[in-house]
Amino acid sequence: MLKAVLFDLDGTLVDTGEFILQSYDFALKQQGFQGITKERVAELAGMPLHSCYNRIAPMGDVEKFVRDHRAFQEKNLRMVREYKKTERLLEKIKKNGVKIAIVTGRYRKSSEMLLEKIGLKKAINALVCGDDFNESKPAAMPFKKAAEKLGIKARECLVVGDGCADITGGKAAGCKTCRAMYGYGATEECKEKADFEIKKIEEVLECIQQKK
Repeated sequence: MLKAVLFDLDGTLVDTGEFILQSYDFALKQQGFQGITKERVAELAGMPLHSCYNRIAPMGDVEKFVRDHRAFQEKNLRMVREYKKTERLLEKIKKNGVKIAIVTGRYRKSSEMLLEKIGLKKAINALVCGDDFNESKPAAMPFKKAAEKLGIKARECLVVGDGCADITGGKAAGCKTCRAMYGYGATEECKEKADFEIKKIEEVLECIQQKK
């Protein structure tokens, strides 16, 4: 029986594809590097920023990349939009007695700012961020920690995310998994196959009801 949904944030609960692409472009160009493609952004979906920049431009100043990336996002939060029907979906999930957590590679300060901006912060029972632990997605630990925070077992959770890191990490933790095919990270092919695939965020409720 499923007792919780562990959502990814970017590309799953909120539409941040262009927001993230422009953040990378801005930070990279500050050090004379070329911008990044949408395909490359999809490959990095769910991973913490330091890891992403170490992969993209290891010869650059990674700490400066991260600072510039965050500075751009703090000034441009207006670009972020929640997916249509997200708020209503979260309300329905909670009415079904199912808890909600977010497991994201985004750092805590940025995650809380983003959730505050779109008005979803109160709907969340727990938040696990990229800087909370030494391991981040696609490792299993963030998902296990989210389940622990909710007071339930990982096998009682459904992980919902658009990136391969969500599916890989969720399966490694022993959770059921659902690929959000509408998100920017869904263009990347995954070795691991999710238990469910959805084309719209509201379809999450059907996945929960199937397993209850």
